[in-house]
Amino acid sequence: MTPEEYISSGILERYVLGQLSPEEASTVEHVAARHPAIQKEILVIEERLKNNTDHSSPEVSSPLEKQDTPEKETKVVYVQKETSPFLKLLMAASVSLALISTYSAIYFKNKLAEAGTQILAMQQKSQALMNTVNGIKFSYEEKLDASNTYISILLDTNTTAIELKGLSASPNSKAIVLWNKQSKEVLIDVVKLPAPPADKQYQLWALKDGVPTDAGVFNLKDSTGFLQKMKSIEDAHAFVVTLEQKGGSLTPNQEALYIMGHI
Repeated sequence: MTPEEYISSGILERYVLGQLSPEEASTVEHVAARHPAIQKEILVIEERLKNNTDHSSPEVSSPLEKQDTPEKETKVVYVQKETSPFLKLLMAASVSLALISTYSAIYFKNKLAEAGTQILAMQQKSQALMNTVNGIKFSYEEKLDASNTYISILLDTNTTAIELKGLSASPNSKAIVLWNKQSKEVLIDVVKLPAPPADKQYQLWALKDGVPTDAGVFNLKDSTGFLQKMKSIEDAHAFVVTLEQKGGSLTPNQEALYIMGHI
C-alpha cells in the first residue's frame, strides 16, 4: 500500500478523532514517523477539524412589508449643463488609479524577476544536493517498494510492532521489530545502533520463557534497505539484539546486550 493509498483509506481521520484502538494508533504513529507526507496529512486533518468548530452566525435580514404611501407629485429639477464636482473627482481618481496600476505592474514585474532569480538559485542548490547522493546503492523504485512493504506489514492486523530500547551497553540505541503472529514473519527496522567493529555483527534473538532463539544477523542499513527480513519465529515474549562475532553465534553474548523489547 502506497502512502497515498494509506491517506485515502480514512484511517488518519479516525486517528485524529481518537477512534482507533491503542494498537492501531501506535501503528499509525510508526507509519507517520517514516513518511513525512502522512505526518503532513495528519496536521491538515487536525487543522480542518479545528476550523469546522468555528461557526459564524448567518446574516439575517429583517423582512420589511410594503406600506401603501400616497402618490406624491413629481417635480422636475433643471440643472446647468456643466461638469459636476463629483464627476471631476471621479476623473481625478481614475487618473490616479491608472498611475497606481502602472506603478504596481512595474513593481510586481521586478518582484517576479527577483523571484525567478531566487528560484534559479534554489534549483542550483537542489542540483548540488542531488549530486551528493551518488553513493546511494538503491534506486527510488526499490526504496518505494520497501516503504510500501513496511506499510502493508503494519496494516496487517496479525502484525505486532515491538520497540526495542537501548540497554546499558548502548542506552540511546533503538530498533523496531515487526512480527506477524500468523505468518511467523519477522522484520527489523534499525533506528539507531552504533557501528560495529569490522569483525562483529549484530544478531537478533527471540526470547520465550527465557530461552533464546536465533532470529538471524543483520547489518546497519545494508543492501536490503531500512527494513530487513529476519528468520521466522514461531513464538516469543520478547526480542533482544546482541553484538556477536561476524556470522552470528549459537547463543547470545550476555556481555553485549544492546537493545530489548517485550511484547
